[in-house]
Amino acid sequence: MIWNKSNIFKILFFAGLLALVVFSSLNRHLFSPKNISSFIRSLGIFAPLVFILIYIIGALAFLPSFIFTMLGGLVFGTVLGGIYSLIGATLGAMLSFLASRYIASDWLENSSLGLIEKLRNGTLDKGWRFVAFTRLAPIFPYNLQNYGYGLTKITCLEFTLATFLAMSPSTFIYAYLGSVGKAIVF
Repeated sequence: MIWNKSNIFKILFFAGLLALVVFSSLNRHLFSPKNISSFIRSLGIFAPLVFILIYIIGALAFLPSFIFTMLGGLVFGTVLGGIYSLIGATLGAMLSFLASRYIASDWLENSSLGLIEKLRNGTLDKGWRFVAFTRLAPIFPYNLQNYGYGLTKITCLEFTLATFLAMSPSTFIYAYLGSVGKAIVF
Protein backbone atom coordinates (compact mmCIF):
# COMPACT_ATOMS: atom_id res chain seq x y z
CA MET A 1 0.00 0.00 0.00
CA ILE A 2 1.44 3.38 -0.99
CA TRP A 3 -0.10 5.37 1.89
CA ASN A 4 1.50 3.68 4.88
CA LYS A 5 3.39 5.78 7.47
CA SER A 6 6.81 4.96 6.07
CA ASN A 7 5.92 5.97 2.52
CA ILE A 8 4.18 9.16 3.64
CA PHE A 9 7.33 10.16 5.57
CA LYS A 10 9.48 9.45 2.51
CA ILE A 11 7.20 11.45 0.22
CA LEU A 12 7.17 14.38 2.66
CA PHE A 13 10.96 14.27 3.02
CA PHE A 14 11.52 14.36 -0.75
CA ALA A 15 8.83 17.03 -1.24
CA GLY A 16 10.53 19.18 1.42
CA LEU A 17 13.93 18.60 -0.13
CA LEU A 18 12.62 19.48 -3.58
CA ALA A 19 10.94 22.63 -2.21
CA LEU A 20 14.21 23.65 -0.55
CA VAL A 21 16.17 23.18 -3.78
CA VAL A 22 13.58 25.10 -5.83
CA PHE A 23 13.37 27.92 -3.26
CA SER A 24 17.17 28.23 -3.17
CA SER A 25 17.37 28.29 -6.96
CA LEU A 26 14.63 30.89 -7.38
CA ASN A 27 15.93 33.15 -4.61
CA ARG A 28 19.66 33.18 -5.21
CA HIS A 29 19.79 36.92 -4.59
CA LEU A 30 18.93 36.27 -0.92
CA PHE A 31 21.97 34.05 -0.60
CA SER A 32 24.69 36.54 -1.48
CA PRO A 33 27.76 36.42 0.78
CA LYS A 34 27.03 39.94 2.01
CA ASN A 35 23.39 39.17 2.92
CA ILE A 36 24.17 35.88 4.62
CA SER A 37 27.19 37.18 6.53
CA SER A 38 25.21 40.22 7.75
CA PHE A 39 22.40 37.94 8.90
CA ILE A 40 24.77 35.54 10.68
CA ARG A 41 26.73 38.35 12.38
CA SER A 42 23.49 39.84 13.68
CA LEU A 43 22.82 36.66 15.69
CA GLY A 44 25.59 37.26 18.23
CA ILE A 45 26.46 34.20 20.29
CA PHE A 46 24.03 32.07 18.27
CA ALA A 47 25.85 32.83 15.02
CA PRO A 48 28.01 29.65 15.01
CA LEU A 49 25.02 27.39 15.69
CA VAL A 50 22.90 29.04 12.99
CA PHE A 51 25.78 28.86 10.54
CA ILE A 52 26.21 25.13 11.21
CA LEU A 53 22.46 24.57 10.74
CA ILE A 54 22.50 26.53 7.48
CA TYR A 55 25.47 24.45 6.33
CA ILE A 56 23.62 21.22 7.15
CA ILE A 57 20.53 22.36 5.24
CA GLY A 58 22.74 23.33 2.31
CA ALA A 59 24.31 19.87 2.28
CA LEU A 60 20.90 18.20 2.33
CA ALA A 61 19.71 20.46 -0.50
CA PHE A 62 22.69 19.76 -2.81
CA LEU A 63 24.05 23.31 -2.52
CA PRO A 64 27.80 23.68 -3.19
CA SER A 65 29.67 23.13 0.08
CA PHE A 66 32.77 25.16 -0.75
CA ILE A 67 30.64 28.31 -0.84
CA PHE A 68 29.46 27.72 2.72
CA THR A 69 33.00 26.97 3.83
CA MET A 70 34.30 30.17 2.27
CA LEU A 71 31.42 32.01 3.91
CA GLY A 72 32.49 30.51 7.25
CA GLY A 73 35.97 31.91 6.71
CA LEU A 74 34.53 35.26 5.71
CA VAL A 75 32.34 35.56 8.81
CA PHE A 76 34.38 33.80 11.50
CA GLY A 77 37.96 33.83 10.19
CA THR A 78 40.12 30.91 9.07
CA VAL A 79 40.27 28.84 12.27
CA LEU A 80 36.76 29.24 13.67
CA GLY A 81 35.25 29.33 10.17
CA GLY A 82 37.09 26.12 9.35
CA ILE A 83 35.95 24.43 12.56
CA TYR A 84 32.30 25.46 12.16
CA SER A 85 32.35 24.52 8.48
CA LEU A 86 33.87 21.12 9.21
CA ILE A 87 31.21 20.44 11.83
CA GLY A 88 28.42 21.56 9.45
CA ALA A 89 29.85 19.63 6.50
CA THR A 90 30.31 16.46 8.52
CA LEU A 91 26.84 16.60 10.08
CA GLY A 92 25.29 17.46 6.71
CA ALA A 93 27.10 14.55 5.09
CA MET A 94 26.03 12.19 7.87
CA LEU A 95 22.37 13.25 7.68
CA SER A 96 22.38 12.93 3.88
CA PHE A 97 23.96 9.48 4.25
CA LEU A 98 21.28 8.44 6.77
CA ALA A 99 18.45 9.89 4.65
CA SER A 100 19.70 7.94 1.67
CA ARG A 101 20.15 4.73 3.63
CA TYR A 102 16.84 4.76 5.50
CA ILE A 103 14.52 6.76 3.27
CA ALA A 104 15.64 6.26 -0.34
CA SER A 105 17.44 2.94 -0.19
CA ASP A 106 14.46 0.79 -1.12
CA TRP A 107 13.80 3.02 -4.13
CA LEU A 108 17.41 2.95 -5.32
CA GLU A 109 18.57 -0.41 -3.95
CA ASN A 110 18.87 -2.09 -7.32
CA SER A 111 20.10 1.01 -9.08
CA SER A 112 22.83 0.53 -11.59
CA LEU A 113 23.75 4.22 -11.82
CA GLY A 114 27.46 4.55 -12.52
CA LEU A 115 28.24 6.61 -9.43
CA ILE A 116 26.41 4.27 -7.08
CA GLU A 117 28.08 1.22 -8.59
CA LYS A 118 31.52 2.83 -8.24
CA LEU A 119 30.83 3.74 -4.62
CA ARG A 120 29.51 0.27 -3.84
CA ASN A 121 32.48 -1.47 -5.43
CA GLY A 122 34.98 0.92 -3.88
CA THR A 123 33.63 0.55 -0.36
CA LEU A 124 33.36 -3.22 -0.67
CA ASP A 125 36.99 -3.38 -1.73
CA LYS A 126 38.60 -0.59 0.34
CA GLY A 127 36.01 0.39 2.97
CA TRP A 128 36.59 3.71 4.73
CA ARG A 129 39.81 4.25 2.77
CA PHE A 130 37.73 4.64 -0.39
CA VAL A 131 35.58 7.29 1.32
CA ALA A 132 38.73 9.14 2.40
CA PHE A 133 40.18 8.95 -1.11
CA THR A 134 37.04 10.34 -2.77
CA ARG A 135 36.94 13.16 -0.22
CA LEU A 136 40.61 14.05 -0.74
CA ALA A 137 40.47 13.78 -4.53
CA PRO A 138 37.13 15.32 -5.52
CA ILE A 139 36.23 12.78 -8.17
CA PHE A 140 32.53 12.89 -7.31
CA PRO A 141 30.63 15.95 -6.03
CA TYR A 142 30.42 16.18 -2.22
CA ASN A 143 26.61 16.13 -2.06
CA LEU A 144 26.24 13.16 -4.40
CA GLN A 145 28.82 11.26 -2.36
CA ASN A 146 26.83 11.89 0.82
CA TYR A 147 23.69 10.35 -0.60
CA GLY A 148 25.52 7.75 -2.68
CA TYR A 149 27.46 6.27 0.25
CA GLY A 150 24.16 5.72 2.04
CA LEU A 151 23.41 3.09 -0.60
CA THR A 152 26.59 1.12 0.15
CA LYS A 153 27.40 -1.37 2.90
CA ILE A 154 29.80 0.97 4.74
CA THR A 155 28.78 1.80 8.31
CA CYS A 156 27.67 5.30 9.26
CA LEU A 157 30.52 5.56 11.77
CA GLU A 158 33.18 4.63 9.18
CA PHE A 159 31.66 7.04 6.67
CA THR A 160 31.42 9.90 9.17
CA LEU A 161 34.95 9.51 10.55
CA ALA A 162 36.53 9.15 7.10
CA THR A 163 34.53 12.15 5.88
CA PHE A 164 35.57 14.31 8.84
CA LEU A 165 39.26 13.47 8.59
CA ALA A 166 39.56 13.62 4.81
CA MET A 167 37.61 16.87 4.43
CA SER A 168 39.64 18.69 7.10
CA PRO A 169 42.49 19.94 4.86
CA SER A 170 40.30 21.33 2.08
CA THR A 171 37.85 22.81 4.59
CA PHE A 172 40.55 24.94 6.20
CA ILE A 173 41.92 25.96 2.79
CA TYR A 174 38.47 27.18 1.67
CA ALA A 175 37.93 28.90 5.04
CA TYR A 176 41.24 30.69 4.55
CA LEU A 177 40.21 31.78 1.06
CA GLY A 178 36.95 33.08 2.52
CA SER A 179 38.76 35.05 5.21
CA VAL A 180 41.04 36.59 2.57
CA GLY A 181 37.95 37.51 0.55
CA LYS A 182 36.71 39.71 3.38
CA ALA A 183 38.54 42.65 1.83
CA ILE A 184 36.69 42.08 -1.46
CA VAL A 185 33.16 41.67 -0.06
CA PHE A 186 33.24 44.44 2.56
